[in-house]
Amino acid sequence: MIAYKNTDENGQVLYVAWLGPITRADAAPLSVAGSLATLFDIYGAARTVADADDGQTDGKITVAIGAQPVYVRIEQ
Repeated sequence: MIAYKNTDENGQVLYVAWLGPITRADAAPLSVAGSLATLFDIYGAARTVADADDGQTDGKITVAIGAQPVYVRIEQ
């Protein structure tokens, strides 16, 4: 997995992550600190995920990352 962490001008944390190469069909979990995040795909489609969405309330957001980049903006 390739993942980068940045902070925007408002102090929000933003990750971008993907598995290479683009022909891969599998996925791997990415866990990052936070309680709420917005995920964006490369087309701009957004969805919100919360800490408990993976079945555990542990202060981490876990999302599946595949071959296409996923942008993860930590809201809280």
